[in-house]
Amino acid sequence: MTYPFDLSLVELIFISILLFVSAAIQGILGFGFAVISSPILVQIEPLLVPQILSLLALPMAFRIYQREKKGSRLETV
Repeated sequence: MTYPFDLSLVELIFISILLFVSAAIQGILGFGFAVISSPILVQIEPLLVPQILSLLALPMAFRIYQREKKGSRLETV
């Protein structure tokens, strides 16, 4: 069985757990997805960093915006 970027199954599982933890920290603190995941992903496969982070960060940021817009008042900004 071939995996993308010729990664082993253990590496794919580790990357999945890393991205899950990074996304959880992003959801709790409001930042941290790229700060946590990119230095570790570069060590595993440098080509993954721009693609994975771009594809996953945009929907996650949009979801956080939807969650937080109820509690913000734009007229006070």
